[in-house]
Amino acid sequence: MKNCSTFLLWCFGILTIAGNASAQPYNPQPGWKDSYAVGGRCYCDSNGFDHGLDAKNAPTPFGSKNVVAICADIARVLGSGPAAGRIPYNDIQCGNGPANDAPDEAGCPGRVDIGPEGCNQIGPTWDLMSVYGNAPNTRLDRSQWTLSASSNTALLQNAIDASADSRWSSGAIQAPGQFFQIDLGALRPFNRLAIDTAPDPENYPRAFRVLVSDDGLYWRSPIFSGQGFRPLSDLYFVTQAARYVRIELTGASPDRWWSIHDIALHQTEDPTAYRPVLDSKGWIFAASSSAADAPLTIDGSATTRWATKTAQNPGQFLQIDFQRAESFDGIQLDTRGNPSDYPRGYRVFVSDDGSLWRGPVASGAGDGPVTGIRFPMQKARHVKIEQTGSDATHWWSIHEIFVEKVFKRTLHSRPLPSNPANNAAAPQRSTPAIPQTRSAPRRTVPTASGTTQEPQRESVR
Repeated sequence: MKNCSTFLLWCFGILTIAGNASAQPYNPQPGWKDSYAVGGRCYCDSNGFDHGLDAKNAPTPFGSKNVVAICADIARVLGSGPAAGRIPYNDIQCGNGPANDAPDEAGCPGRVDIGPEGCNQIGPTWDLMSVYGNAPNTRLDRSQWTLSASSNTALLQNAIDASADSRWSSGAIQAPGQFFQIDLGALRPFNRLAIDTAPDPENYPRAFRVLVSDDGLYWRSPIFSGQGFRPLSDLYFVTQAARYVRIELTGASPDRWWSIHDIALHQTEDPTAYRPVLDSKGWIFAASSSAADAPLTIDGSATTRWATKTAQNPGQFLQIDFQRAESFDGIQLDTRGNPSDYPRGYRVFVSDDGSLWRGPVASGAGDGPVTGIRFPMQKARHVKIEQTGSDATHWWSIHEIFVEKVFKRTLHSRPLPSNPANNAAAPQRSTPAIPQTRSAPRRTVPTASGTTQEPQRESVR
């Protein structure tokens, strides 16, 4: 009888272990480590920033930065911490993201030294206040805000009551289409959105997009589209002027509500320096290569991009048809996701019909992850950025492109009525137009890698 009882207990133990193993599909190993915690701080410890980690950005008190740069700043300011007592974690921020492109980091971001049960054991975040200092108080006044949401409207004020103990929550498992909306009461400029879920860190938004509007009816193209972060989704973007802001889920969670303990908008620049940008909705693209990826330059995601997928050479180009005549005097090319892929040389042409080109209206060379191009005011329907430089090692990439409206102190953000008249310099005839690719619906999918391996990036394991 005793032997039978022992046998049954042994069987029960095996079934329990098997059940636990099936509940967690990952069995993390110490070699997975990309960071460690010691003394209450998180330190980076990645071997090569592989699986696309070198292209990821994360928020800091002074804006979004590439994780490689953040890790270098942490090491420079804080060192590496004590050698004893280090706890290893799978992702680069001790389980707090951003995850690289390997499935195990998103599914098992936590500890890698105690088996499957460590997957959801999350450590401290980076101590970025010690690294960068405090950002100035730039938060917009919330006293005149009116809030709405897809559910639980009775709890809306909890998101702006300055109490960490209260919250708005969806009251249901996260699903695409759930939203939280702010009416600022008037048109306001802002360039930062902070969504804090710290008291309930696992209730962060799994994936979402941010839309803005002047009237609550016409919504512009997303100014952000991507994954959220635990416990703070802190987003920086080109300054917007709008009255309404809508945060809308595009992802789902199998078992977590969406919560907001605090939400704030900031204007971190002098409002008189505000430079509005054209609404990108409906733009049509052409490109010298990878034209199908060109709409990724306006999808609001820092993780997607258009790229030449070959070394930089003169004659490569990206071309935009605004679908109407627009007035503009600047372009920003954002390559922060691949900071070495800025254009080694460029020139800018404009056109009314996509065949006769004026210019170049600007020429120069990029020297870092954001290339700002300024030129005299143009009124045109088409713009073309053409590569004039060479680089045998790096592709030319654009993660996001912004075309800047002619600056006005009055903060209007709707496009003005088009005017076909244009009195700029005499046109030049170009080569025949390249077949165009219509802008695809907004996406958050990763950029297609193609069949050619980018020279400067490591092979995926």
